[in-house]
Amino acid sequence: MGNENIGGNKIKAICIGLAASFLAMLLLSLLLSLIVYISPLSDLHLDKLAVLIEGVALLLGGFIVGMYAREKGLVLGLITALLVSLLLFLLNGGSGLLGIKIIVSLLAGGIGGILGVH
Repeated sequence: MGNENIGGNKIKAICIGLAASFLAMLLLSLLLSLIVYISPLSDLHLDKLAVLIEGVALLLGGFIVGMYAREKGLVLGLITALLVSLLLFLLNGGSGLLGIKIIVSLLAGGIGGILGVH
């Protein structure tokens, strides 16, 4: 009787994690843009830095998913990472680092989910 909304809580946690991931990506991307603008840093390495930004954002998103769900952090973090990767792929198309981005995303989301539960 008390377990009626378990699935709903997990879906809500994933939605919050998705929002946090995209917000973190936006803020980190703006910060990176500012750094590139004011520094002599070349934009040749932006694709690698984008992977780092995505990883950090998904680590945070996975952590938030695990924190809200309080269980199954690995699975929910991986689901969040897959959804973010899919949405980014649909919005941006493929890039040369697609495989690396997916691996980093899954690792970051899964680790974040585990850390969020504990």
